[in-house]
This record gives sequence, structure tokens and C-alpha cells, in this order.
Amino acid sequence: GGLWSTAYILIMHCACRFVSTRKRLLYVSVIPLIGVASELLQALHLLPGVFDWPDLIAYALPLAVYKTLPTSLKGRGV
Repeated sequence: GGLWSTAYILIMHCACRFVSTRKRLLYVSVIPLIGVASELLQALHLLPGVFDWPDLIAYALPLAVYKTLPTSLKGRGV
């Protein structure tokens, strides 16, 4: 899940480079947040599946790293 999440973030970052920063963050966040939500719903037994801490971290970490990158690095493209 982490590699898919990271690949999605990178693709959306490049595809949305002419979009405002706020909209770009929204587009970049969609898939990772769905992954995090699905893991949390599994933990609460509201979604079939097995909750797994490594999966939760694998979805959340790439988005957290992306959000903490300085704007100057994000603006250059990937």
C-alpha cells in the first residue's frame, strides 16, 4: 500500500503543478486518506479485513512527508 500511495502522490503532484497549492494538497491526499480510513474502519470492525499497523503507517507516512516538505521543493516538480 505504501508504494501505491507514494506513486499516487508523486503523479498527482506533477499532474497538478498548475493548480493552487490548496487544491493540489486536496488531490494528492485523496488516496492516502482513503487508505488510512479503511485501516481505521477495519480496526473498529466496521469494514471487513484485518487491521494492520504497518499498512496504516504505509498509507500515512508518504502523505506526512509530502506535507512537511518545504513549499520551495514542492514547487520545482518531482
